[in-house]
Amino acid sequence: MSEVFKKNKVIVASLYYKPYYGGVENSLYYISKSLIRKGCVVEILASNRTPSGGVINDSVDDIIKINRFKYPRYTLSIFKPLMIILSVLSALNRLKVDKDAIILCRNHLVVLGFYLYGIKNITYIVPSLIDGLDTKFNKDNISFLELIKKSLIQFLIVSQSIVIQKIAFSYSRKIVVFSNMMRNQILSKYNSVRPKVSVISPGVDRSRFNRLSLDLDSINTCDNHRITFLCMARLAESKGYNDVVDAMELLDEGVLHRIRVLIVGDGPEKLKLETKVEKLKLGSVIKFYPSTTEPEKYYKMSDYFFMTSRYESFGQTIIESFSSGVPVLAYNSESIDTASSEIISHGYNGFLCDLNNYDLAALISRVVSIRKHDKELINLNCIETSKKYSWDRFVEMCINS
Repeated sequence: MSEVFKKNKVIVASLYYKPYYGGVENSLYYISKSLIRKGCVVEILASNRTPSGGVINDSVDDIIKINRFKYPRYTLSIFKPLMIILSVLSALNRLKVDKDAIILCRNHLVVLGFYLYGIKNITYIVPSLIDGLDTKFNKDNISFLELIKKSLIQFLIVSQSIVIQKIAFSYSRKIVVFSNMMRNQILSKYNSVRPKVSVISPGVDRSRFNRLSLDLDSINTCDNHRITFLCMARLAESKGYNDVVDAMELLDEGVLHRIRVLIVGDGPEKLKLETKVEKLKLGSVIKFYPSTTEPEKYYKMSDYFFMTSRYESFGQTIIESFSSGVPVLAYNSESIDTASSEIISHGYNGFLCDLNNYDLAALISRVVSIRKHDKELINLNCIETSKKYSWDRFVEMCINS
């Protein structure tokens, strides 16, 4: 396979890259590092947008060259997808990219930019199926007419994105997804692309996510006498952390005194969660921390991880938890759109429950009572499970499948 790479440039691409930190952005880095280890010439292509709305120039990140295309900053939302595609096309012309290059891309708009430039060897690594999941917006304090206007604009934007993703599926030579759940979702709407779709599990950085060492200098609130549960993600409604707070209210006082919950992250739901915790007088149990670029520190100080999302195409945090020796508490995939049941074996490396607060509270009470020896075995099972997930293996299968 190395010979295949050595005769072509490989471009790993998406809409955003660092200083954004998320599952997609991290995957670009690890895929690129794996390709470089195999002797490939690799570059990353992403927009020049920063989380604060600023811009960032071309750069080098740990020997990986980062090329940036201009993100349309002052464009009406309805025209933004088209402007992004044109910006990708402009960047490819400026960089004079070889049309025989191998493309591994994680965004449908960027896929279309590559195709219009004339590149055909495109593998679309799909982060999620666009189907209206992101249509929510704040409806407070706006008039009925304004609500109708915003709803119509949002409908047009999402409809446009659905069409563009469908075109990206058609124009990609290969389509890669991380889970069977994701594959089934795509095929339920676009069965014609069935021959192109492969399920390939992502990797995890076991040198980073492990339990070998722990530096708590910057996290000095850890109470070693309490069992620590971790929530860590962008604090959006879809992450389900409101369920965690509700479940805490249902626990017996004896259980509450034995546990601590760390909620790490920022987002639109943070203030609501903080207000609810204060109202329920759970401040001694639930602690909030800002988003972090060092998630491994929080895994290392935790005993269990909550995966309460309503939608996850895979759940990278699950295998990061496993690699850190931390079992995961999650909902059964039968009731929600997640791949948790594909990754978690109930009682072996984590625990599953039905989608309701009473079952979640009962599960928390159960795991708190697990004997030390049994818990240590589960921790070892988590680490063993994580060994199945490798970015090197992902790249091998991505190219050869």
